[in-house]
Amino acid sequence: MNNNQIELKLLLPNTCPSFETCKAPLCPLDRSFNFAVWYPDEDICGKRGLPDDIRRIIRTQRKIARKATAMDSSFDVSQLKNIKRVHNSIKGKNSDTSRKPTPVKGLNS
Repeated sequence: MNNNQIELKLLLPNTCPSFETCKAPLCPLDRSFNFAVWYPDEDICGKRGLPDDIRRIIRTQRKIARKATAMDSSFDVSQLKNIKRVHNSIKGKNSDTSRKPTPVKGLNS
């Protein structure tokens, strides 16, 4: 595991009653969390009781969702973790119109 990956030892999918039905592509309980991407117009995890480092990522997602104008720009965990200030012109990795589908939870386990 490198420095940009968040360790999720104590978080198990069965600790969230919404895990199977949640539409948030960036799920801290999913094994692919460190590799998933999120777009500003997608859902955000609403689970409570998460570690501080994950809560910071979720707060950053909410700020981006409110302020971003480029909805076709993706963000991954390492980007979200390193963003210090969210401004209106924030953009993620790609600004093209071809979105890759987000993997379904549990299939890449």
